Amino acid sequence: MSIIKNILLISTEFPPGPGGIGNHAWNIARQLDKQFSIDVLTISDYVTNKECLEFDKKNRFYIHRFKRYGLPTQTYLMRIFKIINHLNQKDYSHCLVSGHFSLLMSIVIRLRKKNIKLIGILHGDELLQTNFIMKNLLQFSLKKLDVMIPVSRYTDSFLPEKYANYRKKFIISNGVNLE
Repeated sequence: MSIIKNILLISTEFPPGPGGIGNHAWNIARQLDKQFSIDVLTISDYVTNKECLEFDKKNRFYIHRFKRYGLPTQTYLMRIFKIINHLNQKDYSHCLVSGHFSLLMSIVIRLRKKNIKLIGILHGDELLQTNFIMKNLLQFSLKKLDVMIPVSRYTDSFLPEKYANYRKKFIISNGVNLE
């Protein structure tokens, strides 16, 4: 069993923006923050900087929001650079990736930090790739994970056949935050 030092959570959504993936990631971060040091790297394309700053002040953990640049290639390269930069700056023992872009980043994370425990939270749509290149990138990304957490049996059914009996896969259904 590995000792938890610091946790990095990379999510494709995060409040105050809309989306179930973001809400899920925020609730995970809030709960983990009660016992561990956690940093969040996220995309916040659907809300203003002011809304993000107001939301971030209410949380005890660090949140870095990726910027969007004029060219999509520049946006993705800068996001990758920021992820590598965070991995270099802090000794993370665990990394959770949630959502499509984040799951693909498991390749970069594993190249940079061989011993980090890499946990993929799978929501469904990221597993439904029809493009040949994206399908192969998905397969390669899944191989990098130490643990897979589909958020439902339905999501689990989208995993490629070879992961049907993956020994480190746990279905943890979405919960409800009564707040």
